[in-house]
This record gives sequence, C-alpha cells and structure tokens, in this order.
Amino acid sequence: MSVEPYKNTEGRTMYSVRYIKPDGKRTRRRGFKLRRDAVLWEAQHVTQAKAAGTFVDTSNVNVTVSTLYDSWIARKKMSIKPSYLDDLEQAWEKYVRPV
Repeated sequence: MSVEPYKNTEGRTMYSVRYIKPDGKRTRRRGFKLRRDAVLWEAQHVTQAKAAGTFVDTSNVNVTVSTLYDSWIARKKMSIKPSYLDDLEQAWEKYVRPV
C-alpha cells in the first residue's frame, strides 16, 4: 500500500491510497485533502483487513513464473480437455519456460 499525491481538476494537491483487494485486484482510494488523512485511512484499512484475515502483503512477494504456471495449470487441469492440456504444456515448454 502506498500514499501518493496527485493534482485534481482545480489544480489542488490531493492524496490517494493504492492497495490490493483480497481478490488480487489493485485499486485506489482517492480524495484525501491531507496526507495524514490518507495515511490514517491506510492504517485503519490494514488493521481491519488483518483482523478479517483478508490483508494482502505485497512487501515480500517474489514469485517465479514457473511457480505461477505450476499453480495455474493445476487448477486448469480440472476444467479442460486432455488435448488442450497437451497444447498448453507444449507451448509452455517451447515458448515460455525459463531456462
């Protein structure tokens, strides 16, 4: 999460908070007149999210493409035909897989 300044249509400096929702989508809360209000909202949001168990910590996210592929293909196997799975795996091996 981060607090960032921006200029509104009237040219005034306002502040926004960028954060990630539990579903993984990035979003922003805008319209804070003061930086301290944005920081306060951010702190309250983090506290509430941690209490609810929905906080997404992005500070230590070091995921490799291979790890993402492995988890994605495991979920995908449940809902696709074997021939399409073969096509996906061949494309992964030929074009994407890191050396």
